[in-house]
Amino acid sequence: MTVTQRERDELYADLAAANLAPLWTQRDDLMPMAPQSDAVPMLWRWSALYPLAARSGELVPVGRGGERRAIALANPGLPGTPYATPTLWAAIQYLGPREMAPSHHHTQTAFRFVIEGEGKGMGSCALFHPDTTGQTCELGIGIGDRDYWARGCGRESIRLLLEYAFRYLNYRKVWLRVHATNERAIRAYRACGFVEEGRQRAQVWSNGAYDDLVLMGILREEWPGAGSKPGKGS
Repeated sequence: MTVTQRERDELYADLAAANLAPLWTQRDDLMPMAPQSDAVPMLWRWSALYPLAARSGELVPVGRGGERRAIALANPGLPGTPYATPTLWAAIQYLGPREMAPSHHHTQTAFRFVIEGEGKGMGSCALFHPDTTGQTCELGIGIGDRDYWARGCGRESIRLLLEYAFRYLNYRKVWLRVHATNERAIRAYRACGFVEEGRQRAQVWSNGAYDDLVLMGILREEWPGAGSKPGKGS
């Protein structure tokens, strides 16, 4: 079948009349074989970010109808609306002790926190995988700085997360997953009220061997802080 340029031109005109556009005639870099981004490699260091966030905590009030005090990670290669990468918008929100920000109107998929001590970040923790029908969420925590291991930092963070989940987010249950060989973490979870609910045998590959995945959970009525005043649950 022989196609003339006139026939193609008529096709393109008809597409344009229907508010359509043939992508194959657009710029070659519209759909390149490899990504062509204007974003530049960027590392936001906690040592630089935290002092600025703390200053915002002193100068920008948080209250209903006021500022949320969120700080976006703005890649210098992407002008306009701040984006960390061409497809990722990221921000941190600084809240002081017992400070609550207005609720978000979009669906929150995770609440993530930096664990800070002695002026530096030692790890992070989060509540994620929320089930709004069952009123449950998953808990995760990691202390990356070994200098803070076996000092109670993880247990204190877990207790604060549980208070946030049960008292302020009104969850009914918090659960988690942990490798069976991570005995240090399991002891910490048990000390905070978690109980083993199940075990997936040889579920994960870790350190050259298969390991069981232990499922643990705590109900709100089992939480040691149930019935206490705010701030007393930990």
